[in-house]
Amino acid sequence: MTFPKQSKAFRTDGYTFFQTIPGQISKDSMEMVERLANEKDFKTLSENQMLIEQKFLHLYQVLSTDKARRDEFWLLCYYYCLMLENYYIAYDQPAKVEQYQKLRHQIWLELEKRRGIIHPEEPSPSFIAELGKQLKDGVSDLAGCAIHTSKLRNHIALYNVYRIYWIFCRLTLTHSLRHIAQNTNWLEQLSQLLSRPVDSEHIIKQLETFGEVFRGLSVGFFAARFLINAAMVLKHTIAPSLDEEDEVKGLKAWARFKKEMSKRHVEFLNDITWGVVNGVTNYADFFHLSAAAAGWITAGFLVFDVALMLWRHHLAKQDYLLKKAEYEADLKHYKQLLDEAIKSHDEQKIALLQAQCDLTEELQKELEIKWQATSATLYFNTSAALLLAAGFSASMIVGSPVLIPVAYAACTIAVAMYLSASAYNEYKEKELRFTQAQVSNASSEDIAKARKEYEAARNEFIFTMVKNIVLPSLMVATFAICWEAALVLAAVYLTYEVWRAYQKHAEKQAQAQLPQQSDEQKPILKDGNTEGNDSDYDDEETEEQYEGGYSPIACFG
Repeated sequence: MTFPKQSKAFRTDGYTFFQTIPGQISKDSMEMVERLANEKDFKTLSENQMLIEQKFLHLYQVLSTDKARRDEFWLLCYYYCLMLENYYIAYDQPAKVEQYQKLRHQIWLELEKRRGIIHPEEPSPSFIAELGKQLKDGVSDLAGCAIHTSKLRNHIALYNVYRIYWIFCRLTLTHSLRHIAQNTNWLEQLSQLLSRPVDSEHIIKQLETFGEVFRGLSVGFFAARFLINAAMVLKHTIAPSLDEEDEVKGLKAWARFKKEMSKRHVEFLNDITWGVVNGVTNYADFFHLSAAAAGWITAGFLVFDVALMLWRHHLAKQDYLLKKAEYEADLKHYKQLLDEAIKSHDEQKIALLQAQCDLTEELQKELEIKWQATSATLYFNTSAALLLAAGFSASMIVGSPVLIPVAYAACTIAVAMYLSASAYNEYKEKELRFTQAQVSNASSEDIAKARKEYEAARNEFIFTMVKNIVLPSLMVATFAICWEAALVLAAVYLTYEVWRAYQKHAEKQAQAQLPQQSDEQKPILKDGNTEGNDSDYDDEETEEQYEGGYSPIACFG
């Protein structure tokens, strides 16, 4: 692969870093790293932001797994983290700044420990305190939507998925109720059991109460997200933040515009397409369209969703191939230098270059795991888009009153798959790490740990899928028939979720008290994804994910 000019500059910067920074961690070396990072202008950081972020996430994961690696690598990790923090300060993204500040502090603690300076660890919070903090963070996140447009945009995307789920859940329930009422006496038996009348038509009328509201939201959500994205493009192109404005003298407005459009072009295409399609099909009477024509137009554009998902996969693969080529070039470069050092019998240089070769090979493995998990998740979402298109098309083809609810239920499952994509991504990555531990002759303790994490992630994915498929429909149906029973069901579910949270907290506390981990800082990043989806490495300016999971495209109104 041919490297872009800025990619070559990024690689060269990595090579010269080890020649500039002393090999031993000291106060002077840490200050030198900070000075080098602060000298990078916004143009350089903006052009290489993706490469820096990928390299940092891979390097941090490898170093967190094996903290015995050389001091130079921890200094390099500190260097990348500082550059990313400076970039997001200039780019005016407070959430990302806070994320990298936490990571920088965590790396700083490790560097201090290597200097022989041990800082007291913060006491682990109790379960009640942690639960209260999560609730507080959730409320703050919602309140922050008013001042952070990127958060508002992510919430709009999530609420739109909930809207789609409600539509197909309602269609499944209404058609099922009509069939049951017309062909069985189950509702009569249920009336006798509850000692109250169960009127199917009344229930259906209740379910369709907010139909007009959802029709409006099918257009409004896309229009709102389109306007937010357009405003963000304009902001970073012609009206950057003060910090960014001070730095953009070397980065022309056209270059900033292309970067912003590159980040958001998939969302722009999606929002324009579905805003128009939903406007035409949901208000078919105004455009003089029959219901059948409106339905088939929607079905056709659901296939467009599949194509858009495949395009996302293509874009992600290009990023992966670029990073793969970079690591291959790095490894080739270090091996050439290693051969020269061996000929000159420079033992100190040989040790450093051999460690760099080993580290690069580990980074290659990390990249492969990340890519395979990302690729599998994108194909998982593509399967969901196919199922949604097939289920919706089938609902208009089949004439059997039994099969129509089944077709809509398939659509409901497809949307549940979208909502479960984050858990699937976590499951696939843990599966890959477990497989790698087996084939790489890892220790029995490491294999046992990888197996435990894999099984936990698999169970979490199964639970999430079942919950997303069954629970909302069950709650809606129960509430429509007997609201008292629905309240009891909600209380039972809430109690179960609190119990699961307590179990996870207790397990985390026990893990932290293990002797081999008592002196280590726990990494707060997972698979480039902040836990608690990511992130997702959850980039609030990245359209690829929301709430730690991959943002679905399918947006039927």
